[in-house]
Amino acid sequence: MASACGELSARACEAIIEAAAESGDCSGLESLLEMLQSLDRGGKGRAHLLCRRVERALARIAEDRRRYEERWAYERRCWQQGFRVVCGVDEAGRGPLAGPVVAGAAVLEPGTYIQGLDDSKKLTPAQRERIYDLVVARADAVSTGIATVEEIDTHNIYRATIIAMVRALKGLSIAPDYVITDAVRLPGLPTPQLPVIDGDALCNCVAAASILAKVTRDRIMVDIDREFPEYGFCRHKGYATSEHLQALERLGPCPHHRTTFHWRSEQGTLPGLDSVPGRGTGEGAGFD
Repeated sequence: MASACGELSARACEAIIEAAAESGDCSGLESLLEMLQSLDRGGKGRAHLLCRRVERALARIAEDRRRYEERWAYERRCWQQGFRVVCGVDEAGRGPLAGPVVAGAAVLEPGTYIQGLDDSKKLTPAQRERIYDLVVARADAVSTGIATVEEIDTHNIYRATIIAMVRALKGLSIAPDYVITDAVRLPGLPTPQLPVIDGDALCNCVAAASILAKVTRDRIMVDIDREFPEYGFCRHKGYATSEHLQALERLGPCPHHRTTFHWRSEQGTLPGLDSVPGRGTGEGAGFD
């Protein structure tokens, strides 16, 4: 038995833990724990340390599953009422000074498990990227919609957000029969809808949509950074950080800045953006 424990490296143990966490299937981890417990003589040594590590991992996974199951409450209510295709919708990018607003839409089938899924704002960039791939792979349908900077300046950020959300819904491969949004009511939507305050923290389908929106927008801002690296868009994603405000003071706005957004630096209000070079009129924006 000692040789068996010696062959089981910490790296192999972590690989089993990661596989269990991602799939939600703890049977392999539980079998590993049983083996380690049989090797754990006297509460010390490699087997004991690995045993404690696996026990902590099982506790984390159980807590994640518990919270995940709690976040099905709104969707479960819809399913019980006969709505089968429930879609979550959320946006990213309402607050920045630059870049588009992006919406995500996601349909999750009952029982779908996506390890680590949560409100995108609570996750690190690396976590969001990993969960983005899981959402795309496991959701019944996903889509994103974009409202441009020109549309934001033409219609205002609230209406541009609605435009992006409607575009995300229209891009789905299957039509939803119920829509849950993160606190935004979509006027004229023929599908029944429910705006939920903090929906990205309370509903799994909205949390999945928030991941789609955030990761997609962050990637867009990284692309913009390649075009205008002096602004640091790859770091602040267009938000009003000190770095961004200082760059605006030095350089003025670029075509990706929102002309209707105002901000203040330490020296006071920065110049307006009405004369941003390369800016179109934004005509024709709407639910097309």
